[in-house]
Amino acid sequence: MSAQFTRRTLPRELAACELWPMPDLSQLGEAERLRFAEFRQTITCYLSGEKMAGALKAGHITHRALLRQLNRCVTQDSTGHLFGWHALLPYQRVKTYVRTAPMRSREVCAHGGYSGALGLLFARYPDIQDDLDLYLLKRCQGRAVPESRVTPAAAHTYFLQLCRRKGMSSAVWPMCVASQGRTSLWRYVRRFFDLHFDEVVAAQFGETAQAKSRTGTGYRSRLQAVLPYDIVELDEHSGHFLGAIGIPTSKGMKWVPLRRLSIIPLADRDSGVVLAYGVIVRQEPTSQDILSIVARALKPWEPRKLATPGFKIESDGIMPSVLIQELAYCGFNMLLLDNHLTHLAAAVVTRLCDAAGCIVNYGPERRFERRALIEAIFHTLEENGFVRLPSTTGTNSQDSRRRDATRAALKHCMSLDAVLDLIEAAFADHNTHPTSHNFGSGPIAQLRSVVADTDLGFVPPWMPPQLPGEPALNLAIERGRIGGNRASGVRPHIYLDQVRYTNPTISSRWDLIDKVVIKHVNEDNIRSFTAWLETGQCLGSVTAMGKWGLAPHSRAMRKEINAMLASGKLEPQRGESPVTAMLKLLAHKATAQADKRRPKQTRAANVLAEEVRRGNLKADDLADDAPEAAAPAAPAAASDAARQQALTPLSDFVAIN
Repeated sequence: MSAQFTRRTLPRELAACELWPMPDLSQLGEAERLRFAEFRQTITCYLSGEKMAGALKAGHITHRALLRQLNRCVTQDSTGHLFGWHALLPYQRVKTYVRTAPMRSREVCAHGGYSGALGLLFARYPDIQDDLDLYLLKRCQGRAVPESRVTPAAAHTYFLQLCRRKGMSSAVWPMCVASQGRTSLWRYVRRFFDLHFDEVVAAQFGETAQAKSRTGTGYRSRLQAVLPYDIVELDEHSGHFLGAIGIPTSKGMKWVPLRRLSIIPLADRDSGVVLAYGVIVRQEPTSQDILSIVARALKPWEPRKLATPGFKIESDGIMPSVLIQELAYCGFNMLLLDNHLTHLAAAVVTRLCDAAGCIVNYGPERRFERRALIEAIFHTLEENGFVRLPSTTGTNSQDSRRRDATRAALKHCMSLDAVLDLIEAAFADHNTHPTSHNFGSGPIAQLRSVVADTDLGFVPPWMPPQLPGEPALNLAIERGRIGGNRASGVRPHIYLDQVRYTNPTISSRWDLIDKVVIKHVNEDNIRSFTAWLETGQCLGSVTAMGKWGLAPHSRAMRKEINAMLASGKLEPQRGESPVTAMLKLLAHKATAQADKRRPKQTRAANVLAEEVRRGNLKADDLADDAPEAAAPAAPAAASDAARQQALTPLSDFVAIN
């Protein structure tokens, strides 16, 4: 061993042998433990400055062996840490094998004789190693376009190209062996990926592996929830199952499949309890959906009235704002969101923070692991509930549970009411299920114990009562102007999404024309809304004029209708409400796909289902007044009576002819 340290030349920071890492000796034999103890005692005496003649003789150790073991102990491993006392273990390598003997050509079928050949080649041609390392990191060969992923086979092919560029003949390794150095290079590639895992994980193993690798590093997150309601998390998730909606026709009930629903829970990080949740029957939520879910968490929860016969939820299986009196009307300190455009809306940043008394933390981009609780809740809901349904779509395209989800949803009549009941029950089960995070208690039980334990110093973050006139969080706030024309006799009115609104007070106030008006709009039903002047004077509730004010409809439905009217694809009959005409058109589109051999998920069915969820279309039982329409069009395994009670027909438009 060249350039050996002695106790005179050894740096002081390395000579502190009492700080060296100590190995586990429980797996060593008696002779090996005695050898370890003798060397350790001898090295300790040597570094303390004692005379070594007697100690070396007593331990049967030569001075050369002492220095060799000392230098092994102060050697650093590949991560830059000292081997310490680990170097005294038997068969412990402290240096990577390096071949020093020159390579000699052997017969093609000969075995052995090429140990360390790759390292020797890299020592002779360092530019080959540099180019190969750059390819493994950047996934591009020279100035070529980067590849999606580097495979060991592709790396070996590129390695051979680099060797040929150096003019290596068939008598030189790796060209002289049948495998052409494949095994040696593959080992090198694996070691390289292990040493540079953080740089290559996204390209080689995917974003999920990259996110997972950022956890379990041994460093604690700075965002630590000490007590309940310190930190809450919110995110969206598409349920891995399909539902269906029943549409009455002149030939009976037609079942139409729905696209996957989006589930948005709000959960407390400390206890793991779900404080509120929302469900939307469309692909992307809006900022108003986020505000509405937070608004439901800031007041006592209103449990869903279950529509599925025989389906019950335990009394403790609801939200803590109802079960624990002290936790009603509570805000929170910090809300964790991702960088979705919906979450970056001005209303989320301003109104949500003021209403809940919190700050919003978005975190770095594409770092969903920072909201580990909400991701764990999604996983639990899927594995324990949603993927067990016959209409599951599976968690990925290769999932064996992924069969014909569309046909299964129609066969088993997975109605919208049944789906919403299932989601309510899934969150109820989560809030009561014991977890190791709460030391064997359920989230609700954990909250009860924290509230009852006065020694913890938990003070519920109660929000002050809402002031009279202050808009609720679930209302959209918009500015506009009051229109009208004195010369033409057009009375004062307000526009919202191309529709006029008015009331007796506004229509008689000609002085209000061109005044700025503030609109408090409930987007679930925009048949009417409350209007205010900029000065704060309330103008009362205004109602949509004409046929628009006859049927309740959401703002999303209004936009669909306006687009169809502008394109000429929707032509209401005389005296017919545009809402009713739109419902008929959507039902025709949805049932047109249901009549085919392989029914498809349609956007029209989801628009109808979203109106049902918002409460603008009421469910109705057709058994008494239309018995013929009660039989589902799809084949069934369940009884007719059970199907009758599972139907979700749309009663606000007549049966389709």
